Amino acid sequence: MEKPERNTADLLVECLIEEGVEYIFGIPGEENLALMNAIYDSPIKFITVRHEQGAAFMADVYGRLTGKAGVCLSTLGPGATNLITGVADAYSDGAPLVAITGQVGTELNKLYQPEVEVVGDISDSLLQIGRRTARHQEPEKALEIKARMVAEHESYAGDASFPMKPQRILQDVRKVMGKDDIVISDVGAHKMWIARHYQCYEPNTCIISNGFATMGISVPGAIGARLVYPDKKILAICGDGGFMMNCQEFETALRAKTPFVTLIFNDSSYGLIKWKQMDQYHKNCYVDFTNPDFVKFAESMGAIGYRIEKAEDLVPTLEKAFQQKVPVIIDCPVDYSENTKLTVHLEELMKEL
Repeated sequence: MEKPERNTADLLVECLIEEGVEYIFGIPGEENLALMNAIYDSPIKFITVRHEQGAAFMADVYGRLTGKAGVCLSTLGPGATNLITGVADAYSDGAPLVAITGQVGTELNKLYQPEVEVVGDISDSLLQIGRRTARHQEPEKALEIKARMVAEHESYAGDASFPMKPQRILQDVRKVMGKDDIVISDVGAHKMWIARHYQCYEPNTCIISNGFATMGISVPGAIGARLVYPDKKILAICGDGGFMMNCQEFETALRAKTPFVTLIFNDSSYGLIKWKQMDQYHKNCYVDFTNPDFVKFAESMGAIGYRIEKAEDLVPTLEKAFQQKVPVIIDCPVDYSENTKLTVHLEELMKEL
């Protein structure tokens, strides 16, 4: 059998082994998939944490106690910035620490060469572009694609399987939410499904962290949304991983008297990373974890918790949740075996188009 070609990730792991690294603390991400795969095939033990700050603190104390550099790992953007407090703590106390992030500099000018550039005030420029690019006929191809997507969405409306398919969950959510109500999406596998299956009718009714892709945004984001729109239904949708990164803000929600509903897609893993690992390597590693009892967690905070036991319970549970005067957590087991099926479906769809 031909030996697989070594890459930069393999070389980095070899260097870490050579330096005597026993543990790496962190969270897997899309940008460090190759590194995670190399760690998996090495003697280094990877400790999956719930927040990057915790990873940095673990590496910090490990370094203090052993005199050897503790190693923490994150993905790019918010993952990297979440390490900062722990890294600063280690620096201040003279603890040896190595932080590895998945940050990559992208030079946009090399990737995108515009044919025409518009320089000026962006709002006025967009207005003028809109006037000059009026549509003279219906976009038949786009409408055809939309019709196919709507039919696909509706085909899951009666799916009674449990744990629930993400398609059915979002069908039920759409039934309960008004056209002006607001969904705050966290970052994870559920975000991919929301982007595809949650139809919006008004601007700013589905808030998604697309630019920085920040896990943990939904709960504090929902507090902000509730303060701005006290009369609208506010729904935070998150995975169990993202929820645990900022679940402490439920105390803030109670204190600020900002009732909203949080719907947790519960699969006991970093589902999006598992999805990417399965697509790329046909296996997964370092993405599974256990969760607290989310109903008891809610109750311990002075909030209300519900657990979905069968698919037909979701709509009435959501309706009941929005009638409460305090924040509510709904724990909904999700079947993410649908993730890789979607990958195949989209590949087939792209071939058709």
